[in-house]
Amino acid sequence: MQSRSATTKRYAGPPSLPRFGSLATILRQIPAGGDVLDVGCAEGYLAAHLPGNRVWGLDGNPTAIARARVFCAEAAIVDLNDLPATPLFRREFGTVVLADVLEHLVDPEATLRHFKEYIGKSGRVIVSLPNVALWRCRLNLLFGRFDYQDYGVLDRTHLHLYTFKTALELLRAAGYRPLRVQGAANLLGPVAAHVQPLRNLASIHIIITAAP
Repeated sequence: MQSRSATTKRYAGPPSLPRFGSLATILRQIPAGGDVLDVGCAEGYLAAHLPGNRVWGLDGNPTAIARARVFCAEAAIVDLNDLPATPLFRREFGTVVLADVLEHLVDPEATLRHFKEYIGKSGRVIVSLPNVALWRCRLNLLFGRFDYQDYGVLDRTHLHLYTFKTALELLRAAGYRPLRVQGAANLLGPVAAHVQPLRNLASIHIIITAAP
């Protein structure tokens, strides 16, 4: 039987996930068999879709962490706006994921810098951010509407808004070298993924894979 560490096939995502949605897009960037740190893991949804990997999780919600421990090798409660000086997990990871997290934090650049020390040699960070340049946001702004909502790009808990340009600037300012930039969306996902001139308009999420 082939061991997990010897497996090189990338995760394609189960049929229930939209193929061009943010989660499936992130999962395809994670090599099977490697150790993963999910920052802002919530209830361990990412780990549940990575049965061939060991996943460690961090989140500030104790109830969510209790549920995440079902899927994670280890999960810890942490305030991402007040990170400890020393690493919570004394190990390195092949992949560190910050999916829909940084826009909620006071200082996203400092957070990205903090997690560089968790990334192993040849490791990667995968960041997902909401795209405020989405066609729907532009159309609403054209008619004088910029209303925050309970979820989505203009979630009322978002402290920062990003375009593809400013998302790349954030990663570079934190000392990362972007390797791959992708757009993701459920409905217009194929356009976001394959039609480069329309990516800014069609993408709900900006997904960047980068090296420290």
